[in-house]
Amino acid sequence: MTSRRTKRMEPVENALKLRRLIVNADDFGCSEEVNEAIIRAYNEGVLTSTSLMVTGSAFDHAVRLASENPGLGVGIHLVTVMGRCVLPPSEIPSLVDLQGNFSDSPMKALLSQVLISTFGSMSTPNSLSTFLGSRAARARNEGSLYQ
Repeated sequence: MTSRRTKRMEPVENALKLRRLIVNADDFGCSEEVNEAIIRAYNEGVLTSTSLMVTGSAFDHAVRLASENPGLGVGIHLVTVMGRCVLPPSEIPSLVDLQGNFSDSPMKALLSQVLISTFGSMSTPNSLSTFLGSRAARARNEGSLYQ
């Protein structure tokens, strides 16, 4: 005979068996220290995936580490604030300064894009889509990661 407690616990135990947790680390490629910490967490079973910053100062280091750890899921970290762009500033002047850096202010960046999407800009009608496409292209060109 099964106790009432056991009957109540079975659905809960079954539901827990079906749940999966994905832990993703941001900023892979930001610095070698961040990269090493992400790989350590992956190797210790703490995380399952990471987001690669294609314009990060340690991008090449991150790519090498990712290829050495093929089970690590690697996605693209699309930076539109507080970072630099892959494209020349002349291609997306509404998004970056003359050096190709995005605004350090999330509110300013958001407001800029809302105004451009609402009222348009003759010089850069597709700046955001052009920028995001360039990030995806750079990551895709790194064949060892995305095959």
